[in-house]
Amino acid sequence: MHKIVSLVFIFIFFSGGFSWGQQPSPDAQTPAAQPAAEPHQEAAGPHWGYEGTGAPENWGTLSADFSTCNNGKTQSPVNLEGAKDTALKPLVLKYVPSKVRLVNNGHTIQVNVTGKNKAVFGGKKYDLEQMHFHSQSEHTLLGQSFPMELHLVHKNAAGQLAVIGVFIKEGKENPIIKKLWANIPEAQGEEKDVAGFKLQALKILPAKKKYMNYTGSLTTPPCSENVNWHMLVNPIELSAPQIAMFSKYYAKNARPVQPLNERVIAQSKK
Repeated sequence: MHKIVSLVFIFIFFSGGFSWGQQPSPDAQTPAAQPAAEPHQEAAGPHWGYEGTGAPENWGTLSADFSTCNNGKTQSPVNLEGAKDTALKPLVLKYVPSKVRLVNNGHTIQVNVTGKNKAVFGGKKYDLEQMHFHSQSEHTLLGQSFPMELHLVHKNAAGQLAVIGVFIKEGKENPIIKKLWANIPEAQGEEKDVAGFKLQALKILPAKKKYMNYTGSLTTPPCSENVNWHMLVNPIELSAPQIAMFSKYYAKNARPVQPLNERVIAQSKK
């Protein structure tokens, strides 16, 4: 009997059943199958938020479905530092002018995108589904936070998620944001189409798209993991009134940074 157990252990060990040490960049590996929930899709269970009993530090105790928020080992956001220059390929983004619908979903202002907006991450094709905003930034860069952060959420045919994150700093008025903000639904739960407008998502991103890549999670419950994150190094600008406009609806909807643990942050060369 002891011989059989020993043989089984040896087989599992050498066939890759156990692993230790740092994880490679997600763009250099095949992500695991992604759960159906998407960032800022209302998760089943009790109300969660950013203050009081529903605050981020309590998410994992609100429901068994949210337990990964406390127990997960590859959670987001993180502080971006110590990135290693690698052979990561430049982002391949094939966005087209698209109709949008704004949703005030009770946690953020979300922009649902129609049209064939394609992207390639780690050799896999993804579709842009929506983008949404956080105040302050969720990720930090070398310990520095920003007034806001934008997330562009993509999904592939296998249900895997990839997110482009963009830091937002105070500066010039952003003409795309000006159009979007003029159509924010006032009440939580309301939706509104932006008539006569087509979003050119590529124009909302910075001209230089150097990025950091790591494996993380949703930043809201249920905090599902295996999300492929691409955080752009260069921020975009919104004017002070534009930042204040978002804060009127959501003054603070950012999860604090989470431990990096054994993860490696990779960085593209340009």
